[in-house]
Amino acid sequence: MKQLILPKGWVDIPLGQILQPSKERFDPAANKDTTFIGLEHIESNTGRIVKQGKSKSTSSIKTVFRSGDILYGRLRPYLNKVCVPDFNGVCSTDILVFPKRPFVSNKYIALFLSTPNFVAYTNKNATGVQHPRISFKKIAEFQISLPPLLEQKRIVARVESLFSKINTTKQSLVATLSLLKRHRQSVLNHAFRGMLINTNSAIKLKWTKMPLSDIALVTPGQSPPSFDYNREKRGLPFFQGKANFGLRHPMPEVWCDKPRKVAKKGDILISVRAPVGPVNICDEDCGIGRGLASIRPFSKINSMYVFYHLHFLEAVIAAKGTGTTFKAITGDQLKSTVLHVAPPCEQDRIVSKIESLFTKIDNASQSVETSLLLLEQHRTSILNHAFKGGCSVDTVIDQ
Repeated sequence: MKQLILPKGWVDIPLGQILQPSKERFDPAANKDTTFIGLEHIESNTGRIVKQGKSKSTSSIKTVFRSGDILYGRLRPYLNKVCVPDFNGVCSTDILVFPKRPFVSNKYIALFLSTPNFVAYTNKNATGVQHPRISFKKIAEFQISLPPLLEQKRIVARVESLFSKINTTKQSLVATLSLLKRHRQSVLNHAFRGMLINTNSAIKLKWTKMPLSDIALVTPGQSPPSFDYNREKRGLPFFQGKANFGLRHPMPEVWCDKPRKVAKKGDILISVRAPVGPVNICDEDCGIGRGLASIRPFSKINSMYVFYHLHFLEAVIAAKGTGTTFKAITGDQLKSTVLHVAPPCEQDRIVSKIESLFTKIDNASQSVETSLLLLEQHRTSILNHAFKGGCSVDTVIDQ
């Protein structure tokens, strides 16, 4: 591979020659009103601080930071949490603090720490299975192409200018996704209030309010002993709760030789604990644990009508949940959930109309998701070009 020739004034040096983590510590007991930043307050990939806390919310020793310092999240480095705050405070010890230095731009270094190559390096060299962390020793070994200070500042200004445009576009696209999501709910709201399709008044009079148990067989799940689980695909796919749900069908991760409760292909699955309310549809026979219940509509009831109706009622069902550690509902509470039931012929027409409208909404959502992905790819391209030295960041910006 041809070696990149650096422009005049640029140097390749290990990060350890320009960065040293702060060792200044803070005891929250000394001042409970100090601004606190945890990893949860830093947005992945963007460098944005989305929230702040207070030191009174924590009891362990923290690290002091000052305006302009780099905060680098070393826990789970693949999350790419790096920022440069414009205020003073304290932070979690899972965040390394790199103080300002007169000969480098901390914003330049922070951008470099967010590049895909560096993130991949830290992820590969992190240690720990449950809580992978990257050591400063490993960070210090990584090489950075460092231009003169004025060039660092120019590159930061150009990158931030483009990132600002990307963020503005992203906000608009996210708002569009939110509108599409609300439109989906509006479709369901009209569907189950008899306003989605044209129908005569005589048929509307035949709509009835019925508890779920009157139109479907409801079966709460039951978890077998852990030794009956396997990942070798022996027995039936086994679903414990919402964590297994996909967009419409659950995705198996474990199987069970001797499931206590079985849902049949076509049954509706509903999460009955942590969280309460989300629904999926079985695309094959499966075992279900106590975090789920299966719903099998009776013969004259359109299964998709019930599925969409339960999706519409998700917030209502969730509100029935009780418990301090996590919310859950009982089988009886689920069975008593009231649905607006249209005549069978109307159920078919309503489902057809819902799916027609949802197809259009989903196509629009997919288009927006694709645009968001392209924005992130462009953000990555900017970072890659900004730190190559031999390629001006202006080139990719102009593209």
